[in-house]
Amino acid sequence: MTRETRQALLQALTCGSVVAVVVAAVLVVSHQPADADELRLPVAELRSQAAELDLLRRLSATAAVTPRFARAQAQQLAKRIDASREELASMPVQARLADARAAGRAFAAQVDAAATRPDADLPVAPLQALENSLRR
Repeated sequence: MTRETRQALLQALTCGSVVAVVVAAVLVVSHQPADADELRLPVAELRSQAAELDLLRRLSATAAVTPRFARAQAQQLAKRIDASREELASMPVQARLADARAAGRAFAAQVDAAATRPDADLPVAPLQALENSLRR
C-alpha cells in the first residue's frame, strides 16, 4: 500500500468516525424529554392563539369585521390551535413537568372548544400564568 493510499484511508476513517459521533449525538439529544423551555413554546402558542381568538370575538361583537372574515379567521385559528394541541400532547417531558403538561393539555382543550363555540371560555390568563411558571 502506498503512502497516499494509507493517508486517504486514514482520512476516510477519520471522516467516517466524525460523522458517526455526530449522528449518535443527534440521536441521543432527540430522544431526551423536553425541558421547561421546550414545553413553554406550545403553551405560549396556545396563549397567543387564545388571545387572538378573544380579539376576534370582540371585533365580531362590535361588527368591526364581517361575519365571513370572522369565520375564515376562526377556521384558520382552529387549525393552528389543533396543531399546538397535538404538539403538546405528543411531547415527552421531564417527570417534574408532567403536571404542567397536563395543565397545558387541559387549557388546550378549552381553547380548541372555544374555536368552535363562541360561548366557551378562553383561558388566556391561566395560560399566561403557566407560561410564566415555565420560565427560568
